[in-house]
Amino acid sequence: MTTPYDTQHVPVPRAQKLARDAAEAADVRAYQTHPDVVALRVERVRTQVDRLCWAGIVLGLAFTMTNVQTFAAAGSVAWSLPWLAAWLLDPTVSVVLLAILRAEQVTARYQVQTGPWVRRAKWFTLAATYLDSPKILVGWSCRGRADAL
Repeated sequence: MTTPYDTQHVPVPRAQKLARDAAEAADVRAYQTHPDVVALRVERVRTQVDRLCWAGIVLGLAFTMTNVQTFAAAGSVAWSLPWLAAWLLDPTVSVVLLAILRAEQVTARYQVQTGPWVRRAKWFTLAATYLDSPKILVGWSCRGRADAL
């Protein structure tokens, strides 16, 4: 183990070095627990959580979009007008849902109260988007087949 030296290359006693290290640790701890530093850390975590949530929302909506298109196209020829229109069915509602969720995110961050219509619109568009997906999963698209359910 090497002996610490001061600026004039004189050995520093262990007690002085320990006291200096303790003072430095106290300074670091004071900065780490400062409200602005804590707020910055919380903001970084919030940003990560927001990005992960938005990625999950977009992937979920992409899943429902393909299922709704399959259900709405119902045997239409690929690239025909009904087939293309079926691709627009789910995004029409999903874009409104994304706009409501983003507005709710911003208003909640700044603690702005929204009316009951925002909540109703959010749940209506969410239901309209996600309730079409189970139809495909349980076979409701197999029209006329008694064994589909």
